[in-house]
Amino acid sequence: MLVHEVMRIPAVTVNSGAPLEVAISLMERHDVSAMPVINATGHLVGVLSEADVIRELTIPDQRTRGIPDWIIPTIRARHVSEVMTTQPVTVEPDADLGVATELMTNLGIRSVPVVDRDRVVGVVSRRDVIRMLAKART
Repeated sequence: MLVHEVMRIPAVTVNSGAPLEVAISLMERHDVSAMPVINATGHLVGVLSEADVIRELTIPDQRTRGIPDWIIPTIRARHVSEVMTTQPVTVEPDADLGVATELMTNLGIRSVPVVDRDRVVGVVSRRDVIRMLAKART
């Protein structure tokens, strides 16, 4: 099976200059764990994952560690470009789904952008593969 037979179209994308709040809202509304990040010309420049957001926006609670307020780091990142993964793993639409699945499982990522000449044409996720496998069993 090929990636384009399973991938989700259209991909939910976010602009690299978008505020993190917008990206978080998109992730929640579309129930995705990661989104391709595009620039103003529509080219893929990164991926924003739940892990990227959580790592940046979750800070230690001073009550659990006795840390004075002035020591807790302030949240500096405000835009997607500041926290995204800048060298995303990608696959092409005609790639073997087995290769895409192996990439996701070996690298511990939940989804990969599907690109054609640096343009996002879809996303394939582990959830998409499970959905396809479930349909094949019925």
